[in-house]
Amino acid sequence: MDTTGISQVINNSKLIYPNEEKVRKTAIGSQKAFTALLTQSRQDPASFWSDIANELIWFEPWTETIRGSYQLSFFCRWYQ
Repeated sequence: MDTTGISQVINNSKLIYPNEEKVRKTAIGSQKAFTALLTQSRQDPASFWSDIANELIWFEPWTETIRGSYQLSFFCRWYQ
């Protein structure tokens, strides 16, 4: 299999940010706010996802947000 084409795409790729007007129209409102949420999700994922889940209506409350680690393996249980 020839991977030359995909290698060129990867090597020549660059990150393109949306313009500020489009960012302001999103629910999050700014790149700075997005970066703050991303940082929180990486530093304390259980707290981050608990906050997100609290925005939904649940039939029963959960006592444990995450069991396991999605950073160490792909197996974990959510909202037990």
